Amino acid sequence: MNMIGLEVDGVKIQAYKGDTILEAAQEADIYIPSLCYHPDLPPFSTTKPDETVFRGKCFPVIGSVDIAPRGCDLCLVEVEGQPDLVRACETYVIDGMKIATYTERVREARRKKLSNILAKHPHTCLTCAQREGCSREPCSLNVPVEERCCDKFGNCELEKVAEYIGIREDTPRYIPAKLPIVKEDPLFVFDYNLCISCTRCVRACQDLRGAHALGLTCKNEEVLVGTRAPMLKDSGCRFCGACVEVCPTGALLDKDPKTADGEKSVIPCVAACPAGVDIPSYVRLIAEGKFDMAAAVIREKVPFPRVLGYVCHHPCESSCHRSELNESISICALKRSAAENSTDQWKAKIEKASLTKKKVAIIGSGPAGLTVAYYLAMKGHSVTVFEALPELGGMLRIGILRYRLPDEVLQEDITEILELGVEAKTSIKIGTPSAFAKLRKNHDAVFIGVGAQKSRGLTIKGLELEGVWFGLDLLKEVNFSQKVEVGDRVLVVGGGNVAIDVGRTCIRLGAKVSILYRRSRGEMPAEPEEVKRAEEEGVNFLFLLAPREIIGRDGHVAGVKCIRMRLGEPDESGRRRPIPVEDEEIVMETNTVIVSIGETSDLSFLPENVEVTKEDPLKVDSSTLETIIPRVFAGGDVSSGPSSVIHAIDMGRKAAASIDKLLGGDGNIEQYLVDKERPNAWLGQGENFADKTRVTMPYLTIEERCTNFSLIELGYSNKEAIEEAKRCLQCDLRLQIKASPLPPENWLKLDASTVANVPETDGVYQLLNENNEAIYIKGTMNLRKELQEQLTTNREAKHFLYEEAKMFTTRESELLQQFLKKHGKLPRQNVDIDDLY
Repeated sequence: MNMIGLEVDGVKIQAYKGDTILEAAQEADIYIPSLCYHPDLPPFSTTKPDETVFRGKCFPVIGSVDIAPRGCDLCLVEVEGQPDLVRACETYVIDGMKIATYTERVREARRKKLSNILAKHPHTCLTCAQREGCSREPCSLNVPVEERCCDKFGNCELEKVAEYIGIREDTPRYIPAKLPIVKEDPLFVFDYNLCISCTRCVRACQDLRGAHALGLTCKNEEVLVGTRAPMLKDSGCRFCGACVEVCPTGALLDKDPKTADGEKSVIPCVAACPAGVDIPSYVRLIAEGKFDMAAAVIREKVPFPRVLGYVCHHPCESSCHRSELNESISICALKRSAAENSTDQWKAKIEKASLTKKKVAIIGSGPAGLTVAYYLAMKGHSVTVFEALPELGGMLRIGILRYRLPDEVLQEDITEILELGVEAKTSIKIGTPSAFAKLRKNHDAVFIGVGAQKSRGLTIKGLELEGVWFGLDLLKEVNFSQKVEVGDRVLVVGGGNVAIDVGRTCIRLGAKVSILYRRSRGEMPAEPEEVKRAEEEGVNFLFLLAPREIIGRDGHVAGVKCIRMRLGEPDESGRRRPIPVEDEEIVMETNTVIVSIGETSDLSFLPENVEVTKEDPLKVDSSTLETIIPRVFAGGDVSSGPSSVIHAIDMGRKAAASIDKLLGGDGNIEQYLVDKERPNAWLGQGENFADKTRVTMPYLTIEERCTNFSLIELGYSNKEAIEEAKRCLQCDLRLQIKASPLPPENWLKLDASTVANVPETDGVYQLLNENNEAIYIKGTMNLRKELQEQLTTNREAKHFLYEEAKMFTTRESELLQQFLKKHGKLPRQNVDIDDLY
């Protein structure tokens, strides 16, 4: 494109031919206010009106399609040679043009236009002397709620623009119009009382996303925005949040105010994933049929993509915004679909570092230990994994049954880790302090990832009887294909995931199973989905019962004496404490008792000075995962207590980065295995989009699954996976929307030339640090003199604000009170002030 020269406020700049004045000024960092303009949206004049829009179910608005909407007119500027002010947003630059953006004529015209906007928008807070730091409620001046500014007060674009332009004293008082406030739609609230008809939301919906769920009509020369059907979901809304993102007022807000807090809240699935997997990207790639690329995205954060597709407890799904419409996206099942369709193309992107001479020992081959091995091998270190069992996998191998995780799936992930050069030594137990000391001596670093493979016991009689098992022991026996006899009646004691797995295993071994839990169903730590599956398969749950004694006959279990419980006040876990109900005992007949009340780690190999108790896992530094033993790190269940596979992987990632730094590396373990293109923001119209329910996962029937250990979840077909992925709201697209240009900060640089222009009069000044955070607020009889003193003595202060005030002590107190209310503390350099109250 051709470049041309022009002049803005006396500054010569270059601009592209075809740019508007507004675009050219922004490119040159010259601010021109506007509320209808947005850098990602076409001009307001391009939007065609509809005959009818809706403002809630009962509020259709019938207008005209013949009147073109007008903009806010706040971008008015002077152009040399033109008698009238022009709109910077629709006036194109020409070579040699001279533009003035801040003359008194321009400022007065803008103030008049702003006055017209504010007359139809609550604005009392904008003119209040106590506005800084105010939370709006309660109001010290008793302004009616409907006349106060909205929840975005203090962080509102309209507010900032109004401060920059200035509010005329003759601005009419806002008279509440009592327009609809639509709260019935999921995710968003639309308050039409706060709408200034900038039409940004309509353009975002129509021109940015292609959804056409929002529209506008013109009535009595006024632009009215609304939905194209009575409710958003009936309008074809994709619930992407673009409309909320571009709204300059509080007219459109997220129902959850945290959503506006940044990336973690905008993309809750990623925030909920301990490993930070880029879920929106891989779901979008699946929707496009690019399964191999989706698998590579997953692998960028985890070396167990296949395993996680089968057993991840998917906290991401609980946070999914789609659940506000009907059902969350089946994120875990989609991960499995991606992994099952993966090829080796990702390996071409692997960049393994040159070999170092550093050696690392890893004790335990569970998800945490193998994750550490994977990333340290990638960084060029020599890694040896020591495993006490004959096969690698740790809890993945012994604690998860094959009906949930097939052996071949686990082995595929493990094999790819070993192919990086990781050495594995199985059937070797580091079981004594001397063996551990030798390992430390021969390696530059050690990672402990032994997991929680030791069942906790009960302090009741009868544990020595034949027919008493511990949960993990039973699962280990079954997983390693040893013959297990449990009799025809089994009683499982516990309420966690292991207890559920034990119960479902015994069903497959032909027993009638009851699970005994001392609290209620609501307090069970097991995943609700697993509890549901267990019930489907015939497991009977007995709540508010606890074992007191295992009864034997001829040395074998014959029954269990139980006592009823009631729930008291919550304990330290947040669950209600179970309290025995005396004199309410029952006896239950059974052949087998399986104790599964929790798991702990066997750390008998550690030195005596390392404090380990049954209740507390191994203590580590939360930021590095290093133990109190130098060069020894730990992660997974051994340091967190029994947790999930994805949490263990996350801790493995953190430990790998820390160990690499210890060994002289940079600690950067991030991988980029797929060339990600900027996703297409165009979503199109979503007919029945909101009503699309989750694609049903194919399962074995109850009859098929209860007599063997065949895989229960059969997985999506590719067609089903694509259909499910297309239900995603694509929340991450919202982060790609550019921020609206805001007025420049009104702070001044703290230097001699600037301070020399400050008047020698009464007033209050604020000092700010390099991050523009207020560090000192002070009233004075001579602003210039005090600021000159601060200039020479205050090293932390970099900028300042000031205002003239005859009653400077009163104004100083007001500003300090406002700061205290907003931040909960005084500015750092005001700590000695104690007479505010």
